[in-house]
Amino acid sequence: FWLRWRHGAVHLEESDHIAVRFLAIAPFYGFVIAWVGAFRWIDAAILIPLFGWYLYRTSKVGTVEPELVGPALLISRLRRSRRVVVNLLLFVFSGLVIFFAAEPFAEALIDSGEHLGIDEFLLVQWIAPLASEAPEFIIAAMWTMRRHATMAMSALISSTVNQWTLLIGTISLVYSISAGELRPLALDIQQRHEIFLTAALSLFAAVLLSNRRLAWWEAFLLFLPFAVQLAVPHLRVAIGILYLVMAVVWGIYYRRYLFALLPGRGPGRV
Repeated sequence: FWLRWRHGAVHLEESDHIAVRFLAIAPFYGFVIAWVGAFRWIDAAILIPLFGWYLYRTSKVGTVEPELVGPALLISRLRRSRRVVVNLLLFVFSGLVIFFAAEPFAEALIDSGEHLGIDEFLLVQWIAPLASEAPEFIIAAMWTMRRHATMAMSALISSTVNQWTLLIGTISLVYSISAGELRPLALDIQQRHEIFLTAALSLFAAVLLSNRRLAWWEAFLLFLPFAVQLAVPHLRVAIGILYLVMAVVWGIYYRRYLFALLPGRGPGRV
C-alpha cells in the first residue's frame, strides 16, 4: 500500500474491532498446543465454538454493500432460491476439487522437493500453504492496488482468526475420525516450535492492530524477523520470544487500546 500509493498506514474500520479482539484471544491457545505437543479432541471442543461465537458477533455488525463484478454480479441477479442453490453447488464443487487434489498435490510437492534438494518441512509448512492461499493473497493485493487496503487487511485478519479457531479445531477432529477413535495427533519438536512462533507473531500483530491502524514500519517489523527464521530455522524459538517481547513493549504503549479489547468493552462488545 505504501509502495503503490505512498500512504503511511492502513486504517481499519470500527467494525474490525471484533476480528482484532478474537485475533488477540486465539493465539493464546496456540501456546497451549505448543506446550502440550499434540492436537487433541479438547481443542475442537474449545476452538470450534470460539469460531462459532466469532461468526455470531461479526454477523451483528453492520455491513456495507459491496460493488459486485463478474460472476458474483451474475449470481446476485438471480432469484434468492436460485442464488442459494448456485452457492451450495459452488461450495460442494470446491470441496470436491480440494478433496481429490490435496493428496496428489502434497505428494508431487514433496517429490519435487526431494529432486530439488528442498527441505520437506519447509515445503509442507510454508510453500504448500502459500500455494493453497495464493487466491486470498492475490485478492488482497488487488484490493490494495485499487485503494481498498482496509478491505484487504480485514480479509487477512478474518482469515487468520479462522485458521486459529476452525482450522486447528478440526485437525484433531478429522484425525480422530480417520483413526476410528479419539486419538491425539502428536507434534514433533520442530512443529511445536513453529506453532509457538506463529502464535507469538499473531499476538504481536493483534497488539499492533489494537488501535485499528498499521503503519508501514510496523508491517516491516512484523515481516523482518519472520523472514530471518526462514533463512535460519534454528532461530525460530528465539524469534518467537522476540515477538513476545515486542508484544509486551507495544502492549504497554498501546494499553488503552488493549483494554478496549477486553470483553464487554469497546465497539462490538463480546
